[in-house]
Amino acid sequence: MRASRHGFSLVELSIVLVILGLLVGGITAGRSMVRASEVRGIVTDAMTYAVGIQNFRDKYGALPGDMRDAQRIWGNAGGGGVNTDCTTPNTTASVGALTCNGDGDGFISESGTIVEVFRAWQQLSAAGLITGRFSGIPGPNSAQHSLFTGATANAPSSTITNAGFHVGSYGIIDATTPSTTTNFDGDYNNTLFFGRAVTDSYPNGTAITPSEAWGIDSKVDDEMPALGSIRSYKPYASMPNCVSGTTVAAVYNKTYADNACMLFFLNSFKARQ
Repeated sequence: MRASRHGFSLVELSIVLVILGLLVGGITAGRSMVRASEVRGIVTDAMTYAVGIQNFRDKYGALPGDMRDAQRIWGNAGGGGVNTDCTTPNTTASVGALTCNGDGDGFISESGTIVEVFRAWQQLSAAGLITGRFSGIPGPNSAQHSLFTGATANAPSSTITNAGFHVGSYGIIDATTPSTTTNFDGDYNNTLFFGRAVTDSYPNGTAITPSEAWGIDSKVDDEMPALGSIRSYKPYASMPNCVSGTTVAAVYNKTYADNACMLFFLNSFKARQ
């Protein structure tokens, strides 16, 4: 006897297509929800670090990394006495909470041989104000190189893959400074910022889309990339797509769908007045 053969009916094919559509839609929606959660995590982390730095300042009377007598509390990373400055603070990684003193000028900076921007994270951790352990020194290639993972991590990672946070003091940007080609005018001292890891540099790479940056800015600040406490770069050769415009009227370029933005969080914390 010849076996009976038949294909799928239109009803059966329709059911299969509906199921496939639901699966694809569910996966897409799930990815969108995960991404939205990761972007929200940027704000949560930024607030955690800003509050941690302020609490550190209130407790110790100085900013982390900039503290003149940090070794008195946590010990000398260089192996000397607590009242003796680290011999090579820029290259001496710490074991546990051991650290090096800053210069106490009121700015978390990276001038000279004291790179306070990395000791800051180390001292915040030693004070129990943030989680993680940090080496306290630059990465292997330059004084600004930031590492987010592993035993040599020197800056905190973020919810966005291969991106993290940095802190630093870069002065007041205005029409008299050459940085106006990349930065909108503002006070960039003691600034927290977020971006993708960049080899031989701090994390100033593009990590989120303009729409995501706008979403953060609009919820927390004023949705303007050139004004308020949340900023991004002006459009220029290596970062042309995040922002449209070079004046205070500039807006986020929300028509661009790829990652094109990093963020500055100005006025997140201050030195004691």
